[in-house]
Amino acid sequence: MKFKIALLILLLGTAASPAAAQSSINQNGPYQVGVRATVLTDSARDNRQLQAYIWYPAQITKDAKPPYAPDSSGAPYPLIIYSHGYGQAASEASANFKRWVSQGFVVAAVDHHDPSANQRWVSFINRPLDILFLLNQLADLNDSVLDGIIDMEKVGILGASMGGYTAIAVSGARVDPAHFLEW
Repeated sequence: MKFKIALLILLLGTAASPAAAQSSINQNGPYQVGVRATVLTDSARDNRQLQAYIWYPAQITKDAKPPYAPDSSGAPYPLIIYSHGYGQAASEASANFKRWVSQGFVVAAVDHHDPSANQRWVSFINRPLDILFLLNQLADLNDSVLDGIIDMEKVGILGASMGGYTAIAVSGARVDPAHFLEW
């Protein structure tokens, strides 16, 4: 499954899974949280390397060691993509991610490589492409630990600050390149 930026639709409902339907999203839910970190290499963009993180419902026992096995009891889980603020990191909102995952979501994010302020316009191009690449990697996920855990038909995206721009750009907002070249 390949995603196109203009066709990404926000599909997260208020009740994402049976667990989410029974409790408030502002409280911790019944799922435990695992996280996987990996480096993704986008060969189509000069081998651009992105540190990616995936938080997911997990089965964590006293003797278990990471990566934890996914909790497949409610799988596949809806996916939330997060784009961080300019100069920040993907883990900046990890407390929220853990709460969302505990409610029955999977959360994925990458560390964007934001250039210096005088080259900021480059981020307006790279950030949406980073997210599109992440989505395609998740859709083609060939990971024995996370296989079958993500519902790629229920995908939402949000971001903070520059990540908010990234979210609306990925969702199909039109961008005026001339405006950013003058900026």
